[in-house]
Amino acid sequence: MNPDMKKDEIESTLEKLKDLTGIDLKYTKEVDGMAQVRGTVSVKALSMFLEETEVSGSRERFYRALISGMYGEDEVRTKAAALSLNTSDKRAVVLVETKSADLAAELIRQLFPCEEGNDVFAIDRDNVILIRALGAKKSNIHDDVSRIVSAVNTELMENVRAAYGDTVNDISLLKDSYEEARTAMEVAGMFYEGMYVIPYNSLGLGRLIYAIPAELCERFLKDSFGGKKKAAFNEEELKMINSFFERDLNISETARALFLHRNTLVYHLEKLKKKTGLDIRHFDDALTLKLILMMSAYLEWVENRKD
Repeated sequence: MNPDMKKDEIESTLEKLKDLTGIDLKYTKEVDGMAQVRGTVSVKALSMFLEETEVSGSRERFYRALISGMYGEDEVRTKAAALSLNTSDKRAVVLVETKSADLAAELIRQLFPCEEGNDVFAIDRDNVILIRALGAKKSNIHDDVSRIVSAVNTELMENVRAAYGDTVNDISLLKDSYEEARTAMEVAGMFYEGMYVIPYNSLGLGRLIYAIPAELCERFLKDSFGGKKKAAFNEEELKMINSFFERDLNISETARALFLHRNTLVYHLEKLKKKTGLDIRHFDDALTLKLILMMSAYLEWVENRKD
């Protein structure tokens, strides 16, 4: 237990322990930072709890090593067989970014129990991994991840993000799914601020730019925009540009969304054209400006990683 937990949090945790294992413990007091408890447990419940903990812990160690790239393909299959894991079952890796990793992990376990082939564990204080076993069921991974985001947001009252990699049918490929989930989380953080359920295979231009060397992005900005970056635009200009893109370059709909007269918006678009040399009412120029803004955001991220 977290040593900073309050009495009501400890009692709530003990209730969850009872629901999950049948072990009935009651909080009595705290001594030197340690919660004192009393209660009873059946031998059968204790035996089942210890057995499940041993298997779950072994599987967690296996998956941690697997996504870290510590095993070769043959070793993966040998260790998976020892844990009675079917190597050809369909699985995907989900990465959940949260401020309360341990609590979020427990909540996700309730949604996707280990008994059904799933595994959940916190990889650090801010991230939780779900190895989602899809099996023969027609489970929709996007719907599953949406359930996680909704449940964690509701129970823990925070705005979490969850990314997932492609579904694989070979356990040795789970490392790839994990890397895809990590990439998806980073790409969404750069380019898709309002996205909370993040599929790796639906990130479009963001994934493409993420894969381009920074030097080529800098060259593109130099050739297309004189080396200037996103900071060259003020807040109102960015709001107008993004709203225009979101509405598929439709002037009337953008004007309504910004509470502007249509002619006023046209005036601002003309000013933007004089400033940038790009008339974003035309697709090619709109695409060029979109790339300028996204590459600028990518280069800022690269610079921040160096600090």
